[in-house]
Amino acid sequence: MVILVGCGLIYIVDTENSVELTLNPDGSISGTIDGFLPEECSYMVLDNADAVETLYLYYDEGHLSEESFYSMGEYYKTLTMLLENRGFTDVEYIDAEMFADIVSDVANADGRAIFSLAGVLPNTVKADDSNSMMEAWFAAGGTVYWGGSPIGEYIESGDSMVESEGIIPIEMYNTEDIPYIDEGRVYSDIALDFSFTFSYTYSGLRTDCPDSRVLGIYDEYSSYSVVRMMGNGSLHVFGGNVLDMTTGEIAALADMIVCGIGYDADVLEKVWFKKGYGAEDVTIERTLTSGETFYLMIGKPESQRGMCLRG
Repeated sequence: MVILVGCGLIYIVDTENSVELTLNPDGSISGTIDGFLPEECSYMVLDNADAVETLYLYYDEGHLSEESFYSMGEYYKTLTMLLENRGFTDVEYIDAEMFADIVSDVANADGRAIFSLAGVLPNTVKADDSNSMMEAWFAAGGTVYWGGSPIGEYIESGDSMVESEGIIPIEMYNTEDIPYIDEGRVYSDIALDFSFTFSYTYSGLRTDCPDSRVLGIYDEYSSYSVVRMMGNGSLHVFGGNVLDMTTGEIAALADMIVCGIGYDADVLEKVWFKKGYGAEDVTIERTLTSGETFYLMIGKPESQRGMCLRG
């Protein structure tokens, strides 16, 4: 970008990157990556990804939460911005009444995901020890991303929270006073592929939790796991205080959400390359087959932009 000012020139460098990709009829991928500066890029091809079509962010100041609403709101703003930078724009804020409406609509559960950091279920979906509404949502293929105390363990009762029967047995969670992994940490393959470094495990799941898969960092407990629930539903469980995630860790999570990383997703290959100055045409020497997912990331180690294509 060049701006004329009087008799002089002022050069303003636009460091933003943009990407346009096309999945051609033969399964090949071509497009353009634009941006003034050189940039590290990578792409990966995945199989068995669980595509999220709509993400609902639960936020309701009229109902109880373990976390500060201000901090939660700032986290959601960052996550929404990063998702938009990856072409994922179907993000909606929901309150407690909408939460109940969504989980009641089991016919449209598949492809929908609720993201909550409140640590407590609103009394619109659970008012006693029964988890029937949430279990029906999972059985129909719904997805939940959950941070805070074990899901279902606390419910609202007037202006206080009371203990209840959780959806997953409490013995499957880290209830020790060990907030994060210090020594002996192990990175899951997914954490390595997406540079996900969040290491807090308090309220995270045990690595031997039935029907679970570690997506984050782990020792005996995991900083991020997904559980295959009855039916085709998925419960994503974060350890520790998710609000402590760095921007880079939220960016890695955004990459995983856009790709559809879940219980069965596998990264078939990952390729690094470098974009030069200015716009650059790219042709990916890989034919995408039906059921596969292609994901391009721009920036290293913290991805700035991304784009997803599905075969």
